[in-house]
Order: sequence, then structure tokens, then C-alpha cells
Amino acid sequence: MLTATYPQWEAALLDGPDGIEATLKSAGGGLSRMKADYIYGILAHLQEHHGGLSLRFLREFPHTPEGHEQARQALAALPGVGHKTVALVLLFDLRRPAMPVDGNMERAAKRLELVPAAWNSHKVERWYAEVMPADWETRFALHISGVRHGRDTCRSKHPLCPQCPLREFCPSASIFELGEAGEREPSELEW
Repeated sequence: MLTATYPQWEAALLDGPDGIEATLKSAGGGLSRMKADYIYGILAHLQEHHGGLSLRFLREFPHTPEGHEQARQALAALPGVGHKTVALVLLFDLRRPAMPVDGNMERAAKRLELVPAAWNSHKVERWYAEVMPADWETRFALHISGVRHGRDTCRSKHPLCPQCPLREFCPSASIFELGEAGEREPSELEW
């Protein structure tokens, strides 16, 4: 909807947060004011600091650990862009070895007791980044596989433990199987 209304991002910048909000509202969905402020903030930041409404400058950083960190910092400096979005852009758009952690990957790490259950997604992301090889191919494959595994097998509610290839390594599998037998409340087991 945004690109139909604003074929050039300069038009969105000129329209301002109110115009962007109206466009988002017409498309449906929630949080349109907050999203409009973030989009406008990103556009204004890019115009002011990079002289144009493009992220192409991120491709100029070398493909070295230092260059990856420079790209990460440049993305994180954009208004409203959090660590997960930064990691997703690095991995998928820039083909840099980032480790985005969505809810599926976080849930699997906690159920396998690879990380403490109390950790937030940012800590889990840092853990994955430390233990995974630092090459793009491995991290891309793990992210895609981890998300798919969480959606298809290690689901938030009613995980399919008997079908899970990690079942024998998963301390949580027996707990969920007990839950299926009615011995525990499912709400106690869903993390």
C-alpha cells in the first residue's frame, strides 16, 4: 500500500507522518501512528545523514567483521529499528552473517535448555551469534530451518514432539508428552 501511494519515497517524506498514517490506516492493521512516525523518522534520518532515501550505502561496508559491525550500527541508528530488524536486513538483504532470532528459534533454544528460560530475545540472539559459525551460509540455513521447525513441529501450543528429529535431545519433550496425557496443564508448558 505504501509503495502504491508513494512510488518515490520523497513523496512520503513530503507528505509527513500524518499522510503516511492515513495511508497505513486505509490499508488496515493497527499501530498506524507509531509506524508512520517510524517510517517518517527513517526517511528524514536517511535524507539528513546520507543525502538520499536509500539504504544502498550499507552495501559499501566491507565484508569483514568490522564492516558487518559498521552496517549493524548504521541500521541500529535508524529511528524505530530494533535488533531483530537489524539482523533480518543484514542476513536477507545484505547477505551478512547475522543471526536473527524470531519466536520460533527462541522457543526451541529454551525448550532444548540451550539458554535459560528467563532470557529475552536479545540475549538469545547474542548466544546464537556466539556459538554459530560466523559465515552467512550457515546462519542463513539455521535461521530458515529454525523458523520452519518452530512453525511445523516445535509449535508454541501443542508441539509435535513424537515427530521431532530433536526429541531425544530435548528435555522438554517428555514434559509435553505428559501434558498431552492430561497430567499437566498446557499453559504451564507453553514457552
